[in-house]
Amino acid sequence: MAKVSVIVPVYNVEKYLKQCLDSIVDQTLEDLEIVLVDDGSVDSSGTICDEYAKKDTRIRVIHKENGGLSDARNAGLKYVTSPYVGFIDSDDYIDLDFYCGLLKQMEADNTSIGVAAIAHVYPNGSMRVRKLEKNQRLDRKAAMGELIYSQNISNSVCNKLFEGVEFPKGKLYEDEYVTYILFHRCKAVSVRTDVLYYYRSNPDSITHAKFSDRELDRIYASLEKIEFCKTEYPEYWNSAVCYLVYDCICALEKMESYDKRYDGVIRSNIRKNILIYLKGKNSLKSRIFALLAAISPTMAVTAANIRKEKNKEV
Repeated sequence: MAKVSVIVPVYNVEKYLKQCLDSIVDQTLEDLEIVLVDDGSVDSSGTICDEYAKKDTRIRVIHKENGGLSDARNAGLKYVTSPYVGFIDSDDYIDLDFYCGLLKQMEADNTSIGVAAIAHVYPNGSMRVRKLEKNQRLDRKAAMGELIYSQNISNSVCNKLFEGVEFPKGKLYEDEYVTYILFHRCKAVSVRTDVLYYYRSNPDSITHAKFSDRELDRIYASLEKIEFCKTEYPEYWNSAVCYLVYDCICALEKMESYDKRYDGVIRSNIRKNILIYLKGKNSLKSRIFALLAAISPTMAVTAANIRKEKNKEV
């Protein structure tokens, strides 16, 4: 049995896939089980997966009809045999010490979840890093506090190592539905400050796509998280509410025009919680936009589109 199972959902990423796979097969931790899930790719991604499997016996390739990221991850989970599971998005890549570093930290701290710092890599080559100031062992409550507002520890599963999970099929932003549950189930979390995961901020990815009704999945996930915090972590309830308003803002910023049919989900949640958001640890720019959205979502969307056009000119 391998120490760590790595699941890589693959869909039309021929441009980045080899860099991703090289960073996995060359890990300093060789005791890996690697499951590549080709989710109905129509480019050469599936062929690339098969080529790597021929060269490395640790690799298993699953070819399936397109069902989305959650479905691909769940398909890969059916084949894992290791006690710890990690997910890598196929357009990202990892440091060669990613799994060895996390596993050693978890064993030293006696924890069941490991978290590495993320570097957001932009098309122009610049990077933005999010991390805690030092390596830490956080008990469950402290770890949940860092996660809920998602400042130092993101909701992504990709920069983490943990024990089993299942994702809600067909949801966008599926990590938002499960990561806080994983943290709630653990006794403690190990956090490393060195950058081990490189997230490619790809303008063609789902998270950078134009608004669709599926963007509401993120808001629905936050609503579930708020109810969860109300009973389990009331001290973090305000943070969960702020994150809900932030999700609503993100949805507005992706819109080309506002439709009043979203009033019940977006406008009402912003108005209901605007005072909490204004008092929270949010940037002045974000608070001003939230206040504008509470007054008029239509004006907020217009302002966001003007800002996007100005940024294109720079």
